[in-house]
Amino acid sequence: MIELAEDFVALPGGFGALEEFSEVFTWSMIGWNNKPCGTFNNFSIKD
Repeated sequence: MIELAEDFVALPGGFGALEEFSEVFTWSMIGWNNKPCGTFNNFSIKD
């Protein structure tokens, strides 16, 4: 699924959502993935 995605957005959720987003973000930081990553908080403001 990561190979097919164009970007990644984390929505409010549980620890599973946090773990999955952390994995994708870590891959971005070490250079395995160069796709945009972001979060979306409860106040409708993109971080």
